[in-house]
Formats: sequence, structure tokens, C-alpha cells
Amino acid sequence: MDNQEMVEQMRKMNEQLMDNLMRQRQQKRSYKKLQDNLANSQSDMREKLKKQFSFDNAPQNSSLTDMLSKSSQPNSSLSDMLGKLLNNS
Repeated sequence: MDNQEMVEQMRKMNEQLMDNLMRQRQQKRSYKKLQDNLANSQSDMREKLKKQFSFDNAPQNSSLTDMLSKSSQPNSSLSDMLGKLLNNS
């Protein structure tokens, strides 16, 4: 193998190495972009879910609200029954 052939072979090898390095660099950049996009999407979805399921945005359940407000008031029939029991004894 003469010098010119060796130089040509080295040039081809260097070219292949540079192509591989550029391809790897591009893959790393693409991977980083994908990671960033994924992180941003997850963050956005987390915020949307927080807003969707937050207590402030939950619709008021009127029947539950009515039951709770009634339970805070004394039950007149129960009070009457207790009064009768106490008076009879």
C-alpha cells in the first residue's frame, strides 16, 4: 500500500467518524427535545388535572349541602321523643 492509498483510507475513515459523530450529536439533540417536550406536556397535564379536580371548581352537590344543613339543625321529632321519654320517667 503506497502513501496515497493510506492517505485516502485515512480520509475515508475520518469522514465516517465525522458522520457518526454528527449523527450522534443530532440524536442527542432530538432526544433532549423529546425529553423537554415530554416534561412540558406532563407539567401542562398536571396543571389541567389540578384545576379540573380542585375543590374550588367542584360543583356543589345540593342534596349533600341540604343534608348537612339539616343535620346541623336539631331534629324536632327526635327532640319530641326524648322529651316524652324524660317526662314519663
